[in-house]
Amino acid sequence: MILVSTEGKMPPKSNVWKYFDKTNKEYSICNLCNKKIKTCGNTSNLRCHIKSIHNQELFKVQSPPQDVGDQQSRQSDSESAVTADSSSVVSRSSFCSLASTSSTTDNLEIDPDENTNLICSEMSKEGSKRKAKLQSFKRQCTVKETFANFSSYREGGNKYNKITNNILYMICCDYQPMSFVEDTGFQKLMRTTAHEYKIPSRKTIDNLLEKKYEATSTLYRDKIALLNYYSLTTDIWTETRNTKSFLGVTLHFCEDIKLYTATIVIVELEERHTGEYIAEALNNVCQQWRISSERVSAVVTDGAANMCKAIDIAFGKKKHLHCFAHQLNLVAEKSIKSVEELEILISKIKSIVTFFEQSVHASDELRKAQKEENEF
Repeated sequence: MILVSTEGKMPPKSNVWKYFDKTNKEYSICNLCNKKIKTCGNTSNLRCHIKSIHNQELFKVQSPPQDVGDQQSRQSDSESAVTADSSSVVSRSSFCSLASTSSTTDNLEIDPDENTNLICSEMSKEGSKRKAKLQSFKRQCTVKETFANFSSYREGGNKYNKITNNILYMICCDYQPMSFVEDTGFQKLMRTTAHEYKIPSRKTIDNLLEKKYEATSTLYRDKIALLNYYSLTTDIWTETRNTKSFLGVTLHFCEDIKLYTATIVIVELEERHTGEYIAEALNNVCQQWRISSERVSAVVTDGAANMCKAIDIAFGKKKHLHCFAHQLNLVAEKSIKSVEELEILISKIKSIVTFFEQSVHASDELRKAQKEENEF
């Protein structure tokens, strides 16, 4: 066993070491992405990593000048001793460099001769964290595993399907438009997190959502067929911009003492909203989703006359329940109308709000007055 001092040893000759720290004789860690690279006694793998993963125009790795006389005169402020094989000599590059990781982002030029050699047994906290990260890398991936990893990002691969399904879920859960995949910010995010992944087009997302809906609705139909009892809520609303009316139906059921709710369908109404027409639309929904009227325990709607008649025709009067929130709203409206002075006051308040909404200058003056009042 030989103890070798690192004082006065020559730094790594290749300029590629500006971007790597040597952890041991076989592996080095990239200061730009913290990836562990096998050196195999040379710098070929390190150069390949810089050129393929990082911008080769920004990080030009070239051989340094042969004259390193000035560098030899530098000496480390601290001396360290290591245990080495009797047939080899341990050089300075064999130790873990503990240079500040912030320099890899703020200033990409890393001085390989910086006095950073310490005894491995007395590594700093930062070096310990880096060493802990390296524990997860048990071995380098084989060629077969590398190709399998790239192929999984192709269409039909495991990672491709997983990412695509999560994009579909995000669009549905967060009510995002299908054109969301064409947004610049989203595309940059995907290039950063999974640059091998090819983002589907808007048309592809549309087709995938249709297939996902068909598959999910089939599973829900089968589930509904196994339920003993359930209830429905339904309502009609009109889109003021396109003057179209829609009928929405929501299913509620309990399973293992847990309440589940699902909006199963939204149907566009193309005729007058008569009780007979609404009842026919509800019957079509029940047939489509395998909903048995005998298993429906209750149907909740507002108190409109056409809705009451539709539920009476489709499910029976005994199963109809009026929405409690709607009833409370009707009570409030009738109470306001019964007090003439209150109705006049509300009318004046509405006219004031309308005035400020239609005048930018008046709104600015109002905000200034509010700020001045708050200061006092």
